Amino acid sequence: LKSVVGASAYRGTSAENGLEFAIKNNNLEQGIQYAEKTFDDLTVDLKNTEKEKSKLASYVQNAYGLYSTFPNIENYQQKIVYQHPDIAIPFIGYIDFLYETQIRDLKTVARNVYSEKPSVSAARQVSIYAWAYPQHELWIDYVTPKEVISHRVYPEEHQKTILKIVYGLEKFLSISKDTKELANILTPDPDDWRFNDGIRQQCNTIWDDITI
Repeated sequence: LKSVVGASAYRGTSAENGLEFAIKNNNLEQGIQYAEKTFDDLTVDLKNTEKEKSKLASYVQNAYGLYSTFPNIENYQQKIVYQHPDIAIPFIGYIDFLYETQIRDLKTVARNVYSEKPSVSAARQVSIYAWAYPQHELWIDYVTPKEVISHRVYPEEHQKTILKIVYGLEKFLSISKDTKELANILTPDPDDWRFNDGIRQQCNTIWDDITI
């Protein structure tokens, strides 16, 4: 299912690109400009983007204040393909910032809601990277327009949970090779906050025996 997203959906990509540019060129101002250009390119077809764009400088500046202190960066958006011995399909991901001894994942958030611990989904995401780089420390950096909150992630328990989820999905998919039959095992919630008119229309083509 695909849905139209707002300008905030492109905030993270723009800030990451700007931060990468600032680090490569050792120039914060140019990094901010690059972030704003990236944002303009990504949101060219959207309305009401100025509010999000106006915050980009703060996101990039705060992130740069932290990331410019780390030595030995090896790559940006490093692709990983990890084939777990017990799973048929490999894990594929992209590491935001790969350093010699650590992996750092940048998350832009409007306000600090992760001061105590990272979100479970983010922790699971970086824990997948640990399979490819088992000796690296894992860090999630939540950047707001005012501050940066960093959390170290220890992957072992998250990796166990990930495998349980994958095994469950494999068992579910083994029920049938008919995608529509599988879809009709689960009934969508029409009141889900993620549903808009476009999503509901797509749902009606999949679940043709119910009204969304």
